[in-house]
Amino acid sequence: MRQERAPRNIFFYDKGDDSLTFIHKGLEAIETVNTGLALISLDAKGRVAALELMGARKNFGVEKEVLENLKQADVRFTTNKEKKTVIITVKLHYENKEVIINTTAEHDAINATHSFKATSSA
Repeated sequence: MRQERAPRNIFFYDKGDDSLTFIHKGLEAIETVNTGLALISLDAKGRVAALELMGARKNFGVEKEVLENLKQADVRFTTNKEKKTVIITVKLHYENKEVIINTTAEHDAINATHSFKATSSA
């Protein structure tokens, strides 16, 4: 009897618009928040179903070689309900190095602190 594999969380880098997108499989987005630097898609419970970092090289200073050769990433969302903010931390794993991206977004619908791992869709 063959077991079904759970869908994997993925990410991909789009060179054309310099965006780095993470998709949390199994969560259905119903709302998208534009923070100016990121698009954050939320499910009905306020969990992040997808994250798009716009201008990964320009805005976050990630080198082109890193973006084009990533294999794994860790994404964490930490909410502060009093300040109605979420801190987004992304750890990009490249060769034996780790590149960390941090950004903060103001929005009161993002109400779940959680994290997930993602692998390259390439």
